[in-house]
Amino acid sequence: MDQQQSIKEQIALLRRERSNLTADKRSLVARRENAKRAAQQATMLGGDPFYYRVSMDFRGRLYYKGAHMNPQMGDDIKAVLKLANKKPLGNRGLAWLLWGIASAAGYDKASFDDRVQWSAQRTLEIREAVEDPLNSKLFTEEVMTGGEPALFLQRATEMINALDSDDIANYETDVLIAMDATCSGLQILSAVARDGDGGALVNIRTLPNQPQKSDVYSTVAKEILARYAAMPENFFASWMVKYGLPRRFTKRSVMTLPYSATIRSAVGYVKGELQGDLEKGINAYPLPESREERLLMVSACSALLSLSFDDDDGVAPTPEIDDNSLYHMMARVVARDIHAVCFDTIPAAMKLLAFFKQTPKYLPEHALWTTPDGLRVKQIYGAKSNLRLFYDLEIIDQETGEIRFDKIQRVYQFTDNSEKNRSKSSNGMSPNWVHSLDGTLVRRVMLKCPFEVVAIHDSFAAHPADCDDLSRILREQFKWLVETDPLGTLISQLNKQAGAEVFDPAALMVNTWSPDEALDSEFLFC
Repeated sequence: MDQQQSIKEQIALLRRERSNLTADKRSLVARRENAKRAAQQATMLGGDPFYYRVSMDFRGRLYYKGAHMNPQMGDDIKAVLKLANKKPLGNRGLAWLLWGIASAAGYDKASFDDRVQWSAQRTLEIREAVEDPLNSKLFTEEVMTGGEPALFLQRATEMINALDSDDIANYETDVLIAMDATCSGLQILSAVARDGDGGALVNIRTLPNQPQKSDVYSTVAKEILARYAAMPENFFASWMVKYGLPRRFTKRSVMTLPYSATIRSAVGYVKGELQGDLEKGINAYPLPESREERLLMVSACSALLSLSFDDDDGVAPTPEIDDNSLYHMMARVVARDIHAVCFDTIPAAMKLLAFFKQTPKYLPEHALWTTPDGLRVKQIYGAKSNLRLFYDLEIIDQETGEIRFDKIQRVYQFTDNSEKNRSKSSNGMSPNWVHSLDGTLVRRVMLKCPFEVVAIHDSFAAHPADCDDLSRILREQFKWLVETDPLGTLISQLNKQAGAEVFDPAALMVNTWSPDEALDSEFLFC
């Protein structure tokens, strides 16, 4: 039995390796092909100014047209794109350039002053990185491992050129410096509920003397590990404490919560992290080897699942004791603990997510709402139906002339928008409403900026000389967005559609945060 089990595990591992190698190869080929076509497109443009066509989806989100080279792609493409018109750095442009270099190097959680100082103290190292990147310790050990290498080199080159110029303030550049929201979906949910405690974790509130931006992913990971540390008698909890739970285990699961992510999807994310390096020969989370310890692990996981959660995801609570099943069961525990901790750390946002899940069942028609700047959004998810048609075929054998009859079936799928798809309507409410608000913010910011700005959902970029104004306008417009009371407006419109006062906005509001705090929150966009 043990030998058969070992053979099955080896076969499963070989299949995973083949699958991952194939996926990695496809990804590498796709990236290489896209880079090739982007280079061809850039060469064709020859440095001449050009514009992007922009489309808007039904929620008001903007998307750039351009298959191989647009601002929504990775740092290697972004580094190729510059403003059409150069401008002098001015009095503060160099500081923002230094800030952008530190951010691209991966030093992106510190305050503005600390990032500027980080770059200023490494001027010689940055110069070496520009002149010979692959022999630069800073570039190969820090930027390549945790930063955005292409953007770093683009900004670093401009910094060196500016420092070498006769007049830094009048040095003209065309690079863009971007500032991003922190966990945008949870920021919006916490802000509309006026949740100060949960909001502090996603930086809509900056605490006095706060040295760096808050990180909700690390907070959740640390809290889970603290709970495991309080259960030394549980074999699984002790195992997790021994090997650790870094923020990458929680990041995707927490980040995707506003977009209808489920515990089931979180299981996949966590399991991927547990097994992530096995194909590379690195076993960061080695499983117990003896059958007795494996039984202890299964028992410990089963106890945690049954004590803490109901078994509603359709996965058997006691799997076989092969590696894959054991990793899956462990991932189930961590995934469910991620959601449990989120209910304690960001309760207002989680309550809103539960509200959005229930909303469509009270509405006789598709949900309809208006954004704070007047865009009408209608969420249409029609019910899908299948039409099956059967055909009688007369088939003649070309050699013998024999005739035979056969039947074939064709299935045609169509969508009936007169009926709601309840599941999709329920899952779509939160992401669609949140995206309609971040789309509103983008439109407002672009209208208020008297200078060129590139906006990508929750990221905004401008010339270094304009970044002070962009930072101020972002905070002013975020404040305006929340002060319009989008949640109260939504609930009023939904109650009208439901034909009764079904939803109560007061039940969803916390009121421990004021929109004025957005103006002084350094890490709201950074």
